[in-house]
Amino acid sequence: IDVDIVPEAHRRVRLCKHGQERPLGFYIRDGTSVRVTERGVVKVSGIFISRLVDGGLAESTGLLGVNDEVLEVNGIEVLGKTLDQVTDMMVANAH
Repeated sequence: IDVDIVPEAHRRVRLCKHGQERPLGFYIRDGTSVRVTERGVVKVSGIFISRLVDGGLAESTGLLGVNDEVLEVNGIEVLGKTLDQVTDMMVANAH
């Protein structure tokens, strides 16, 4: 778990491959999330973990699970981005 301060309901997880051939080990899907705004609770598009790969890095940490929402990739917020855009972000930064 990263030491950065995040809201209590969130957890920042850093998966580092360090030259390993093992994949990050999860798939993502789009879905609907809720946010609390000045207008109240609103539904927004979100990106979620759809599946963990057996033996993958994500599964081995025990910190991520199916249906967890992805809020950032390498510090870049994913709110408002499409599934394809987030996938591209993850692939580009997975080396």
